[in-house]
Amino acid sequence: MTNIWLYHINPKSPEGYEYGWDVNEPRTMLKTEDREWRAQQMRKKVAVGDLLCIYSKKMKGRPDGVYVAGTITRVNEKAGTFIWRPDQRRSARLVIAPILTDTLRAFFGRGYGSPMQRLPAGKMTKWLTLVDSRSEVLDGVPIVRVTSKPANPPGNENLFASKENGVLGEKFVLKLLKKRYPKSGRYDVVHVAADEPGADHDIAVHKGGKVVQLVEVKTRVGSPDDPVIISERELRCREVHKGKHAIFIVYLAAGKEVSSVLEVGAMDAFTLSPRQHWLTPALS
Repeated sequence: MTNIWLYHINPKSPEGYEYGWDVNEPRTMLKTEDREWRAQQMRKKVAVGDLLCIYSKKMKGRPDGVYVAGTITRVNEKAGTFIWRPDQRRSARLVIAPILTDTLRAFFGRGYGSPMQRLPAGKMTKWLTLVDSRSEVLDGVPIVRVTSKPANPPGNENLFASKENGVLGEKFVLKLLKKRYPKSGRYDVVHVAADEPGADHDIAVHKGGKVVQLVEVKTRVGSPDDPVIISERELRCREVHKGKHAIFIVYLAAGKEVSSVLEVGAMDAFTLSPRQHWLTPALS
């Protein structure tokens, strides 16, 4: 039976281990070459194919939680180490919506200083519902599909909006859609906003002259699930093209780097306030 492990990462550990990634930015683990880790007392229990859930703690400005998951690919029992590779799809959602400490303890309990904890077999099925995801990654950026309304929408915040940011977000989504809908499949992905800035959608996907999908792109400096402004005209386009309309919210880091993307598909997985201008996506 495949094991599921919780691996504790503590940048303030007295052992003074040097990590090969930014300990305050878990998603940098998805690109690092630092892949050989210590199993210590679990050296005889870890196995190839085991699922590794990485519990990052004591970060600056982030809550403790599981932000990355991966698979163990090689075990060196004699050295007490293993090699793992990241699971991009599982990690795409986790890095945006981590599994936090209170939830973790209902599955793993307290670690009492052990760097690795094994999940009891009876809790595996339920745990996998938390880490399994249909999300994807493009150029190291997690893209997460939201499916429900937020329970507690955040307040309205400064958008830091600009035309430059908007174009950056549109180009990223354009690249994503061209990957999903390739020319080889006879799809035509059109950057509508480039020629018609006043259009009620930003990107259109056609096939054989028929609309496959219309896309609205919203870009802001921030992080999920910060709200964005959407106009009544844009919402009307979504209503008219019900089932064929998607909203992509592109979040930028302070340096204008795309850090994450939320995708609102055919269902209305958001709330609106006030006067139906502020759109808040869900992560639950």
